[in-house]
Amino acid sequence: MDAHTPKLAPQTPLSAAIEHGRLYNRLPIRFIFRSYRNLSMLFAPSLPLTISRPVSLIYGKASDSVIDLIAIEIDPMLHAGESYEVFSWVAAPTTAGLKAAGEDYPTWISDNYLQLPITTPESIKNLALEITEGLETPFEKTAAITNWLRENIEYTPAIPSPPADQDVIEWILFTEKKAFCNYYSTAEILMLRSLGIPARWVVGYAQGELNKDKGFYEVRAKDSHSWPEVYFPGYGWIEFEPTPSQGVFSRADTRPVAAVSYTHLPLPTIYSV
Repeated sequence: MDAHTPKLAPQTPLSAAIEHGRLYNRLPIRFIFRSYRNLSMLFAPSLPLTISRPVSLIYGKASDSVIDLIAIEIDPMLHAGESYEVFSWVAAPTTAGLKAAGEDYPTWISDNYLQLPITTPESIKNLALEITEGLETPFEKTAAITNWLRENIEYTPAIPSPPADQDVIEWILFTEKKAFCNYYSTAEILMLRSLGIPARWVVGYAQGELNKDKGFYEVRAKDSHSWPEVYFPGYGWIEFEPTPSQGVFSRADTRPVAAVSYTHLPLPTIYSV
């Protein structure tokens, strides 16, 4: 069952509870959000370090010392025209690092993020095996499934009603072959979990459009988005993008990103609305 923390004061460090100190290759970045509408749920990229507003965390229990963060509520509500600031620990792994991450998953990850519906069609599991045949590491398999979906399923902002007597994702993959983000991300998660790779579904917003004159990104309702994240030991949850209407994540092959303390680094600011 999900739980809530008591209200946390602005700038309360969250790093002790959300596994920051045990993760490699992440960069601290400051984001400032200004909203055009009232918000009760806070949006923050990746793993938040500190937040400028009083918040409550919605979480599942990971271990005695680490929580599995699900969402963040702003308390009191953020009103239209107001802003908040988040320092986030943003993933910047190398492909070499992810390939070498291994499969020594924490128990709470295996228990919660490898589950599949008992009705998952064998055809979906078999497709995952076919796409990843000959590949060894979870990263290589994840990249292969991501690329397969981008190349073989056509993006469309809407689909017709799926047949009532067929699994929706099976119909998308083998019959309709058109989808939008919710179906791309769900299909990837099902295939990855069937291979024993922990994955989760994330809902939020894409980056929106850069307003060059004003120097910030404008994120609108049309930018609402979902994507899969995959767990890598030592790195935590890493984003992947199977939806072809969005850009591909670019990751360096071998150049390491040094582990740094966010209290000692000049921080860029990214504006959003």
